[in-house]
Amino acid sequence: MAIHASRTAIALAAVSLVTWVASGPGFAQPAESCDLASRKQPVSLLVLPSNSRVRSYAATVKDVPIVSHDASTVVFGDGRVVTSDVTKASQHINALGWGSRSINVVASFKMRRRRPPGGFG
Repeated sequence: MAIHASRTAIALAAVSLVTWVASGPGFAQPAESCDLASRKQPVSLLVLPSNSRVRSYAATVKDVPIVSHDASTVVFGDGRVVTSDVTKASQHINALGWGSRSINVVASFKMRRRRPPGGFG
């Protein structure tokens, strides 16, 4: 699967996520299921366009435990967060105690190519 995103889309997702992670109400309690060594690694955030795409992607990941999930977000023990809802992802990140980890944002959107102005020929 090719991953495409405009710099603006990635920047907006990152700003939105960082804002929620920094100020998310009541989600700062770390979960017992995450080991301390993995907390030093960055979180990788993959933003997909739908819940069904999140589920499809999550089904392809083998040998990595899921530490948190809901209908729009799956969080893997290795720091991968796959979501179609950045707000929900930030809630999971805070609940796991990962709010201080750096976040690498990768956004995947179906991009339409612009047609060149004018006609052909």
